[in-house]
Amino acid sequence: TMLHLLAGIDPWPLGVAPFEPAFRESFTVAAAGLGFTRLKAGVEFLPIVAGHLGADAIAGIVALGLSRRPGLSLFIDLGTNGEIALVGAGEAVGCSCAAGPAFEGGHISSGMAALPGAVRRVDEEEDGRLRLDVIGGGVARGLCGSGLTDITALLLARGAISPRGQMAAPSALPATAPPYVSDGLRCGDSGVRFVLSEDVVPAVALTAHDVREVQLAKAAVRTGIDVLLEERGLLPEQVNDVFLAGAFGSSIRPDSLLALGMLPPQLRGRIRPVGNVAGMGAKLALAYEERIDEARRLARTMRHIELMSRSDFQDRFAANIAFPAPEAAS
Repeated sequence: TMLHLLAGIDPWPLGVAPFEPAFRESFTVAAAGLGFTRLKAGVEFLPIVAGHLGADAIAGIVALGLSRRPGLSLFIDLGTNGEIALVGAGEAVGCSCAAGPAFEGGHISSGMAALPGAVRRVDEEEDGRLRLDVIGGGVARGLCGSGLTDITALLLARGAISPRGQMAAPSALPATAPPYVSDGLRCGDSGVRFVLSEDVVPAVALTAHDVREVQLAKAAVRTGIDVLLEERGLLPEQVNDVFLAGAFGSSIRPDSLLALGMLPPQLRGRIRPVGNVAGMGAKLALAYEERIDEARRLARTMRHIELMSRSDFQDRFAANIAFPAPEAAS
């Protein structure tokens, strides 16, 4: 979508089925034609695989050298639009999934971007208290994606959230629940919520609606992973490495994703956050012609799976909504 806007091409077709882009191949235009009037250079657009499996994913895969890497690699760019690719053994297959904005703080009651004041990590102290790691220090003002997944996984492990996503009333907590769990759970007219901090008004809290948003987002990503593995006739344990890209992917705790069931449990110990590899891929494309050629080959040969067109997608998605039981997740 960003490339269409930059090129001055109407992106409207990307918003309706079958989500076809106006272009896929790379091309070069004069910088002045894009509004960069002081830049005397050509601007090359990296190629696109499909409507929502874009040049950012291609650039990230090229930056990591996954096509040249031995073994099987799973590439995941987590965000409102999740991009997933399975690369290795001479073949690449990819898909996009509408994960929703939860991982970027959207549609979350106390959600915010990963800016100063956002809770990015949540830990349970040895003395049974909750510790919040706030970007920039100071008062907690909201939850960004990594903090959201941390607190959801922690409350799931402590019995405050059921695998079905229901929040427990304080009176229904397991006897083993730490004091901070019962202290944080509040019942009100809008249902049960868990309060992380009351230093601002309204308080920073997790609601039942927030938990549902996490479930929907993780179900979309997990379904995409499951389908790509099935398309290649592979099992999760055959994946050698998992690379989590993007701003959210670089700050997320792999253990939280595993606890929520977003990733198969067999991938534990193989997950690596890699940050903004799309930007690195763009730099490599500027410096090395062979990297642009590699991007072109990858985009042409990657097999795209349109999840929404599969007759089994809705059933698979529904089956992935529930969280794993804490025992299974650990």
